Amino acid sequence: MAAMREPSKREVRLDGQRGAPSRGRPARNPFSQDTPGARLLRNFHASWRALVLRGVADPAFRKALDKLRAAVAEIWEEGQTARLVRHGSGLLACDEILSPYTSGNLLAHLVAEELEGMSLAGISFIGPWDDAEVARFLQLLETWRRSKTPQETRVEEMDAMGIHGVVLAEPESDQDLAEPSSGWDVVAELGELRRRARQTFFHALRFSRWSMRSMSGESLSQLRRARQVVHEIIDRLVEEEFSLLALTALKAFDVQTFLHSVNVCILSTSLGQRLGLNKRELSELGMAALFHDLGKMTVPKPVLRKPGTFSPSEWEIMRMHPLEGVRTLLRAKVLTDPLIKIMLVGLEHHMRFDLQGYPRMNDKWEIGVLSRIVSIADCYDAMISSRSYQDERLTPHRVMLHMLGRSGKNFDPNLMRLFVCLMGLYPVGSLVELGTGELAVVVATDPEDPVSPVVRLIQDVGGQRLDPADLKLVNLSDHDLGSLGTDRIVKALDPVEVGVELADYLL
Repeated sequence: MAAMREPSKREVRLDGQRGAPSRGRPARNPFSQDTPGARLLRNFHASWRALVLRGVADPAFRKALDKLRAAVAEIWEEGQTARLVRHGSGLLACDEILSPYTSGNLLAHLVAEELEGMSLAGISFIGPWDDAEVARFLQLLETWRRSKTPQETRVEEMDAMGIHGVVLAEPESDQDLAEPSSGWDVVAELGELRRRARQTFFHALRFSRWSMRSMSGESLSQLRRARQVVHEIIDRLVEEEFSLLALTALKAFDVQTFLHSVNVCILSTSLGQRLGLNKRELSELGMAALFHDLGKMTVPKPVLRKPGTFSPSEWEIMRMHPLEGVRTLLRAKVLTDPLIKIMLVGLEHHMRFDLQGYPRMNDKWEIGVLSRIVSIADCYDAMISSRSYQDERLTPHRVMLHMLGRSGKNFDPNLMRLFVCLMGLYPVGSLVELGTGELAVVVATDPEDPVSPVVRLIQDVGGQRLDPADLKLVNLSDHDLGSLGTDRIVKALDPVEVGVELADYLL
C-alpha cells in the first residue's frame, strides 16, 4: 500500500487490482481465490489505500468504499463475522485462512504486517454499516499507523469519534485453524502455486514441440490436447498470474520456436483475461496463439536459425510463413470454428494495426481482436528473445518503450495500453538496478504505477549476490520510499552482460 510503511521498512504491495473485469464478474486477485474472505481483504485494502492517496471526498475512495460495503454485506448475509485477524503469516478473513503459504495470498501477508506494526490483532465489522463511520475508522487507522498511538487509548479514541460498527478484534487463538509451520519467511517461490505454474509451463512447452511437428502433416487430431493445455494455462493465470509471466522471461535458443509459441500463448491469454474475455474466448485465443507460427515449420532451418540479420531473399521466405500456416491447416478434413480462428490469427498477426505489414490486404480488411492481441504478445516476446535475426539484445524495458512508440501503427492503441498495465514498463523478469546500488528482478507489476513494480533483491549494495533461497521483496510503488529517491529503478540491465541467471530467481 502506498504510504503505509515507514521508509526504513520496505515492503511489497500486491493489491490484485485488475484491468477490465470479466463481463460482470468480480475482478480476481491473482494471488488468491475469489472468495468472500479474499474480497473482504482486497476491498478493505483498496479503501484504506484510496483514502490515504486520494482523500475521503475523492470519487475513487467512494467507489472503493462501495465495494467494501458490498463485501461486508455478502458476509453478513451468510451469517458470518466480517473480520480480518492476524493469523500465522497471513490473516483470518471471516473463517478463511489467507496467507502466502496456504493460498498464495501475498496481500494477506502485507496487511498482517501493517496490523502487527500497529500492535493490532485485527478488526471486525459488526454493524450497522455507516459509510461516514467506516471512513472515520480508516482515517483513524492511518493516524495510528503514522503516529504509533498507544494501544490503551485506541478504544477511547474510537468511542470519542462515534465509531461503534467497527471493533478491534481479539488475537486469534483457535488451534483448529493452525496453518503449516513454514510461513512466508521460509517459503520461496510462492510454494505450491509456483510449482504448478512451472509444471504447466513445461507441459505446454513439451506439447508445443510435439504438436508443431505433427501439425506440419495432415493429422490435426491433437487440437483437443491443445485445448487441454490452454485450459491449464488459463487456470494457472487465474490462480497466480505473475509466476507464469515470469517464466516467459526465460530463453533457450535450441527450443526457441516452441518456447516462443508457449510464451505468446501465456502473454495473449493473460492480456485477454485483462480485457475481460470469458473462458471460451480465452480458450480460442490461447489455441490460436499456440499455433500462430505454425507456418514456420516450412521455413528451412538454415534460414530460421541464421545468426545475424536476414538477406532480402531470406526475409521474403520468412514473410511467407503466415500463408504457409494457412495452407497447412487447410489440409484438415473439417474446418471447425476454433480451427478457422487459429487460421485467421496465423494469417493476420503480422499485418499490423495500420495494415502496412504482411501479407498485404486491401484497406477494407478488418483484423480480428484475437489477432491484434497475439500481434502484441508475439512482437514483445520476439524482441526480448535472442532471435537469430536480431543484431542486438534488448531489455524488456526498452522493448516496451519501443512498442509504445508504435502504438496506433503496429498495434491497437487500446490493447497496447492494457498490455502496459499488465506488464508494466519494467516487465516481470526484468533485471534492474536500484538507486541504492542493489540489483533486483521484477516479480510483479502495479497497473496503477507501471514504473514502480515489486522486485526481488538479488544483489546487495556491496555487490554480494544473495542466496536464491532468500526471498527479499521490495515494493517500489511505496510513495514514502519513492520520495527519498533511493528505492527506485535507475536502469534496466541485460542479465547476460551482468552474469545473472534469471532461472535461479524465477524458477
